[in-house]
Amino acid sequence: MATFKKIKIQLDDGLIADAVAPEIVSASRRTDIPAFYADWLMERLRKGYCDWRNPFNLQIQHVSFSRTKFIVFWTKNPKPLMRYLREIYDMGIRFYFQHTVNNYEKERMEPNLLPFEERCATFRQIAEEWGAGRQVWRWDPIFLIDGELTIDDLVGRIVSTLSWLDDFPRKLVISFADIAAYRKVQYNLRHTSVREMTVDEQRQFADKLMGRLSNRGIKVATCGERIDLSEFGIQHNACIDPELISAFATNDDDFAERVLKMGKDSGQRDCCLCTVAKDIGSYNTCAHGCKYCYANVTPEMARENFEKISRNGHKSILL
Repeated sequence: MATFKKIKIQLDDGLIADAVAPEIVSASRRTDIPAFYADWLMERLRKGYCDWRNPFNLQIQHVSFSRTKFIVFWTKNPKPLMRYLREIYDMGIRFYFQHTVNNYEKERMEPNLLPFEERCATFRQIAEEWGAGRQVWRWDPIFLIDGELTIDDLVGRIVSTLSWLDDFPRKLVISFADIAAYRKVQYNLRHTSVREMTVDEQRQFADKLMGRLSNRGIKVATCGERIDLSEFGIQHNACIDPELISAFATNDDDFAERVLKMGKDSGQRDCCLCTVAKDIGSYNTCAHGCKYCYANVTPEMARENFEKISRNGHKSILL
């Protein structure tokens, strides 16, 4: 597991406690903090710490932001966070976005997302205000629907979406749905014809996608996939990317050099290439309602938790 420097901090109630102090924060693989908890995050950054509950043993850990140099935001809707980006930047914290822009509107697989056109407009706005390279575009996950959604449909939508994004993205990260690995995903998809791609279908998809994107000036990579698609020009990706972090850490040369040597986060899956970071999110708290989501037991439970957290305000822990 990843380890972080341990320090003493003062909590909201005045007590002194042990805390971990990561240099890189992930916000978050477990929930969409920019979309639903931007106010909470900003308040906790101002306070200097947040709490995180281990999803396996339920123990609470204090996480100090005193040494935080960088945040990687994972989101389908960064709009609520945008008003805070300048303040975060002025705190000396740099950032980039893993920004998912899918288009499954026809199939209603992401029922609570903003309209597709509005999501594309937000992507373009961040690119214009903060630079094109500060967002990695994700299309995640990729799946088929028998009789409704084919490989050609998916490739066409991805190419069309790139045009909606004004060709701002420099990289597209894709991930194939892994339905068999998650019982809760199987349960939530039980009334649909959604299915995983076979290995052969993944290769067909890669071939067709790169054939359409070859002249668009965008790199394509996979997230957490074992399949080797390098013959099509698709590489394996580190979503918490030391090279990208180093490039944006222009205010701290020592950190920019050090992050390149941090190595892979041993707490992640074997096929994940992300560098060491502390994730501060909680499962079962994302209210987007995506039917394929692995991070929620059910959309209804996630919505209930979101409403509970909203009533609790800016307490140190999400849930």
